[in-house]
Amino acid sequence: MTALSRLVFTSFFVQSLPMVLGGAVTDLHPLDPDSPAFDLLYSDVQVGNPTATGTGFKEGYETLNAAYAYLHPQSPHQYDPDYLARLRALLDARMSRWQQNEGIDITSSFGTAYAYLLMKYHRPDDISDKIEEWDDSVEKMGKEILKNTLLYEDHILANGWLNGDIRLALGLYTGGAAIDNVEYQEKASEAIDMVLSQAVVGDGASHYVGFNTEVATYRDTTINSFLWWWTLTGSPKAKAALDKTIPYVPLSVEPSGFQEQSTGIPYKHSYNGIRGRGAALATAYLYGDRYNYFFGSQKENSYNPEYSLLYAIHYREGLEPQTPPSNFMLYDRAIMGPRGRWEDWAVVANGRDPQTPEPDHPDQGYDGRMGGKNTFVGALAVGSWENNTSLKAALDGVCPEFKNRPGTTDDWARGANTYRFLSQDEETSTITRKTFGSLATRYRLSTRRSAGATEDWGKGTDWLGEQVWLLTGDRLVGLVQIYNETAATVFGLNTRISLVGGRYPILGRFYELDELSPNEFRFGELQLRIPEENFGGGYSQERFSVNNHPSDDRAVMLRLHAVEDERDDSAIEYRAGTRRYAVIECIQEDRSFSEKAENLLPNDEKFAVLEVTEEDRKFRLVQNLTDETLKYSGEMDSGPGTSVSLHKSWSADVRVADFQPPISLNMEIPPYEHAVVVVSSEEKHHDAKTQFYEDIFTEG
Repeated sequence: MTALSRLVFTSFFVQSLPMVLGGAVTDLHPLDPDSPAFDLLYSDVQVGNPTATGTGFKEGYETLNAAYAYLHPQSPHQYDPDYLARLRALLDARMSRWQQNEGIDITSSFGTAYAYLLMKYHRPDDISDKIEEWDDSVEKMGKEILKNTLLYEDHILANGWLNGDIRLALGLYTGGAAIDNVEYQEKASEAIDMVLSQAVVGDGASHYVGFNTEVATYRDTTINSFLWWWTLTGSPKAKAALDKTIPYVPLSVEPSGFQEQSTGIPYKHSYNGIRGRGAALATAYLYGDRYNYFFGSQKENSYNPEYSLLYAIHYREGLEPQTPPSNFMLYDRAIMGPRGRWEDWAVVANGRDPQTPEPDHPDQGYDGRMGGKNTFVGALAVGSWENNTSLKAALDGVCPEFKNRPGTTDDWARGANTYRFLSQDEETSTITRKTFGSLATRYRLSTRRSAGATEDWGKGTDWLGEQVWLLTGDRLVGLVQIYNETAATVFGLNTRISLVGGRYPILGRFYELDELSPNEFRFGELQLRIPEENFGGGYSQERFSVNNHPSDDRAVMLRLHAVEDERDDSAIEYRAGTRRYAVIECIQEDRSFSEKAENLLPNDEKFAVLEVTEEDRKFRLVQNLTDETLKYSGEMDSGPGTSVSLHKSWSADVRVADFQPPISLNMEIPPYEHAVVVVSSEEKHHDAKTQFYEDIFTEG
């Protein structure tokens, strides 16, 4: 860059800098020519292409980039008639669809409305022949958006579709500015600042249709939208929301970039190749965060049509990446449960109830409207940090289920009306320590399958799911049970185990499910063992797609069938009080299975007790399955240890004591809570500390 051009830029930047924090919405923000991809700006604008579809995210990004290319004083294409022709084609195609009232449009409601606003303010003569028609299109688009009265009138977060709603609200605001519609602008501002900006929770995650946590695919767009809103308006609430998001990518994106999708929404597990790195780079520029820069810098020199302008506006030079830590267990506030990572092995347990606003929004007074979870835990075998597709296999879902009606379904994520397995009315508790984590839950199998359900949850089914899980640096072990309160007739009863190699053709690869023995399996670099189960009907497996794509078979559903289940869709009657259970253990292939994992109280209605014996320690997990405080008594042998500690889900108090075998256990456990007894000679195994993001992610 020449001295003269740098002088011109510097003068422009100094004069315009406050506008980055909310000047006039019509401002063209200064772009830093030192930003790494500055010379690639506008490279997605298809100059010379006279046609546009008026659909899709790609054209949405292109529309805004074309407007900046044509209008911006730092653009080499300023007032270039070829760029104007392309911009007009893009605007006209999208506006024509809005004119026909073809529904809401998240793919370009913002890009199109904002580009139109900029053109109408800076170069109205260039579009004078279209202004009357396009004004009408923008008005119709706004009316469609405002049909969401829960958001725009009632200001209810519980039904918020954050990554979609915020894009629509940005379009409503900039469209309102373009046609001088104050109502549109006010409604949009209220929706973003009063509602959507409140959706960020815990360690930087956010809600997805109800109170599920979003996966990184959507999070990438959400941070983009918050950053645009702050850039355009200087909204303190948007900035506060952005402030909270700093831990999200470093915490939730695993080595290889494949995050624990099992902690997110109950479908779209591997939606596309977006791993959150775009948001990480924007976060790094905004805050100077070196962990985010570690992920984002891998994209810094390539062109990102969605983020390119924001990168050039908010670029920060002199950043150095910091490699994220490994070998830890911490409590993730976003999912309200333990998350562990050890180089090529990761485990996670999701304690957040997606149907309730607690604990972040106790004043909502309105339940979430999405279906519940299809799993409470996940495990991954992963590869290098840098490779975006080096997933070596994931245990993506475990849950008991019953077949509700005969026939087949390709909706493995929600079950359509054929299977019932999603949760409702959760009673879930977790424990996180430096060397282990645990989760226990009791819930009702739901009849709900989507966000289109009524406000009333309904009573659900007569079947209950009960799970208690142990997570360590070597293994994930769980006791999974299904139980019916009243007599029931169903068409199958089983526990489903979902193993995922990726999503064709986006990421991962195809792995066979190899049976190593009657109760041991290998899938990619994961191994699975089922040391105990009383279903009695053997196993079956079926290839499926995590995103219901007919050509995708990178996932496998392993089912443990009840002995009565002949798998021919015959009706089966189960008496009240029927209980089936399975003990399930998952490891990365270079690790070893536990010495023993067993269900100590089969068919007990009050307690679930899982005992796991490792080489150097023993665990006993005791779960209260009832709504009453109960006293648990039992004996436990010394196993490999000389000291014992008691860890409670309802209290941070941990007692450590030496003992003379056998260990006598006598404790009161509150309703639905659980306790973990640890026996070991090593002091570290009794550590009472719960670690959080800030305890582990400390820049060196």
